Amino acid sequence: MDDVRLASLLATTTSRRRALAVLAGLAALAGPAHATLAHPPAPIRVTGGGWLLDTVTQAKVTFGFEVQIPSDPIIPPNPVIPPNPVRGTFELHNHATGFRLHSNLITDLVAEEGGAQFSGLATNRGGEGTAFTVQVTEGNGQTPPFFSVVSGDETTIAAGFLGGGSIKVAGQTTIT
Repeated sequence: MDDVRLASLLATTTSRRRALAVLAGLAALAGPAHATLAHPPAPIRVTGGGWLLDTVTQAKVTFGFEVQIPSDPIIPPNPVIPPNPVRGTFELHNHATGFRLHSNLITDLVAEEGGAQFSGLATNRGGEGTAFTVQVTEGNGQTPPFFSVVSGDETTIAAGFLGGGSIKVAGQTTIT
């Protein structure tokens, strides 16, 4: 892969993950049964759980998640599935409509001081995969934490300040 193609891959968050996957894959081809990233990402951990009110039905929407990039992710070589240093789970339940999302496949995580965004694929009651993106802020003494989740087609599934619960962001993404 030439330097120009690699530079263009680094242009977006999703592409950055793919570029890391390519680099890790190349290291895996030359290395032992497992490879680690030459420059592992800084550890990031985002956790949260709680509830907010659905803007239409005013019923509770509950959620929980734990998403992280460990400081030393082990990337097993696999030519079919690209390596992904992001690990996590995400759950959401709209109590009025019965809509549920469940995900063990988190594909991206970006964190800044006090806030984060992560994306992945989820199922609704075991059905087809649904792409989603979650944005969260920790809140401060004057405003409560904020949570939003949108589907891959940019339809808002839930959004608002928490009525109860908490969100914690530890670490932040460093782009060099």
